[in-house]
Amino acid sequence: MKTLQIFTLLFLAASTTFGQYTFEAVEKLASTINSDAEEITPMLSADGSRLYFVRALYAQNIGGVQAGQDIWFSDRKADGSWAEPSNNLPTINNGDNNAMTGFTADGDTIFLINNYSSFPRRKIGLSYSTLKNGKWATPKEQGVEVKTKNDFYGMHVHQNQKVVIVSMMGDEALGEEDLYVSVKEADGSWSVAKHLGTTINSAGFEISPFLSYDQSTLFFASNGRGGFGDADIFMSTRLDDSWTNWSEPVNLGEQVNSAGFDAYYFEKNGSAYFSSNRGGGKADIYSLTAKRPEPVVAELPLVAEQKAAEVSPEIPIESERSYSIIPEPMVVYFAFDSYQLSKESKLTIQKIGEFLHKENGLSLDINGYADPAGPAAYNQNLSERRAMAVSAYLADELGIAKSRLVVEGKGEVGEAGFQSTIRENDTARKVEIVFSRKSVAAQ
Repeated sequence: MKTLQIFTLLFLAASTTFGQYTFEAVEKLASTINSDAEEITPMLSADGSRLYFVRALYAQNIGGVQAGQDIWFSDRKADGSWAEPSNNLPTINNGDNNAMTGFTADGDTIFLINNYSSFPRRKIGLSYSTLKNGKWATPKEQGVEVKTKNDFYGMHVHQNQKVVIVSMMGDEALGEEDLYVSVKEADGSWSVAKHLGTTINSAGFEISPFLSYDQSTLFFASNGRGGFGDADIFMSTRLDDSWTNWSEPVNLGEQVNSAGFDAYYFEKNGSAYFSSNRGGGKADIYSLTAKRPEPVVAELPLVAEQKAAEVSPEIPIESERSYSIIPEPMVVYFAFDSYQLSKESKLTIQKIGEFLHKENGLSLDINGYADPAGPAAYNQNLSERRAMAVSAYLADELGIAKSRLVVEGKGEVGEAGFQSTIRENDTARKVEIVFSRKSVAAQ
């Protein structure tokens, strides 16, 4: 059941192992969150402390039961449960259909459907709002163009702010709504939405997209692929740097999907949520654990980090020692006179990023180097650009806080008089990534 946008919905849009993921512990959230209204589009805040979701067909919405839908939020309590939710978001809730479509990695910017400047006459599109003094500012238009042939559309904005997955019935649609991608260009504009192709899209509808933080896995709901019910949640892996080459979508299975309508998957650091009307009636929000295997730990060379315990000066006792495991330094390489990341380098950095998401106490020293061909000042600049390229990929693409990244260009290394044809000096064209346990405050 795609809930109708007329008066209500917008978008109109044991364990199970699939590919890289294992899904388990599916649980319906408490009545604090789930009411007798419709609850959809759950999204966890950047720090995991607040759950946002949409309520439709609800008397306490700004527009009442029959006019629009509101964004609601609930804060996590000390015991892990969710507090009584509120829709007290005056700048982003109005009598129209309101819904969030994404966060930036730092959580200071949110993205919303529709153009708020056109209210009360709604204009479809994308807006954003920034956090100022603890409150969300009046939304501004983002500029992503949506051309749909019906009243149903939805979006997911990736946390790097450079990719938007759009669900709409565009000119290339195979049936109902299909998935498209729009990317931010160098001048800040957004590209024309590109159809994701026939591997993802079907003769039915594809809605509620969610792209993983490393942009490798796409989750979406579809009713055009068979399955357990009205709409099921699927996942597909991106096979290259294009947006049209995907693995065959895999149904998340009966642990997640039901005979009802299942959609609006969202995940952050293994905590996942989705909406389902499997209990009959209107949709509710469910939680689950989404686990990925951790090959990055096995592939990163690990060393024991030795720490001396603190000893009181008044009590002469034998010093105790404790050990923890941290990765040894990693290296990514560059082509001659280049600071562009190769596909192989991106894969290495993605593994490092995944490890950092699991190990919040680790920071990185990112040291760039260059070979000695050319002037020393030029090579110093090149080494800095290489280090910055790695840092930018970690921060902007993978969501690693910049406060955890210390960037430095070390300049040239190697023998003077280097010739670009000598392979032995290729190892000088690199960035060395060193793990440490520096506190964020110390940086």
